[in-house]
Amino acid sequence: MAKDFWPDLHSDPFARERLKRSCELLKCSHHHSVLDVGCHKKEALEFLPKGIDYTGIDSMNGFEFDGGVDLLFKFDRILCLEVLEHLKYPQKTLQSIVELLKPGGIIVISLPNEATLFHRVRSFFGCIDAEAFSESGKHLHLPSLKQAYSFVSEYLTVRRVEYYISSGLGCRQGFARIILQLFPKQILRTLAKSFPSLFSRGFIFVCSPKSVSQDTLNHQRS
Repeated sequence: MAKDFWPDLHSDPFARERLKRSCELLKCSHHHSVLDVGCHKKEALEFLPKGIDYTGIDSMNGFEFDGGVDLLFKFDRILCLEVLEHLKYPQKTLQSIVELLKPGGIIVISLPNEATLFHRVRSFFGCIDAEAFSESGKHLHLPSLKQAYSFVSEYLTVRRVEYYISSGLGCRQGFARIILQLFPKQILRTLAKSFPSLFSRGFIFVCSPKSVSQDTLNHQRS
């Protein structure tokens, strides 16, 4: 079993808020089947309807999916939250997830923003990545909003994007954690919504399968 790099998830109210909102955006009913990719300790179940057909996979429960999710059945709804940035092969993983989605299904994906104002200032002073050469659950990919949107929309149709903020609890710089906690949360949310590239800590993408073009349909019929 892999090491748990986020044992204090439940003590971070903003992480729980992000998880709850992601589950709401999934628009899940009790008759839906749900795949939770990178489920951690299956915290999403707290915010999903009772009685759903839930499948949670994570390296913590022995399921290695970096490079592809190998399952035999499809799902009505899929969650993939704060996962792809940690993988060596996120493209292959996302492509395999898309193939597991039923027609008319919904995928909710969240990715961090690694080009916030804080990250830019930190880079200006010579610290590009506070966790360089670390193996402590670090991000292997550092996307901006434009890069994250482009990556997700390559495989899916993005129907909606929402922005989340951070409490700073997971920040490796103590001063940044203190500054974030001094700011009124409503101001942070307003800034994140108005200027997401600079002030949003990350993005929640609500996606559906790409529509099959008429040319493709005609080719399939011929």
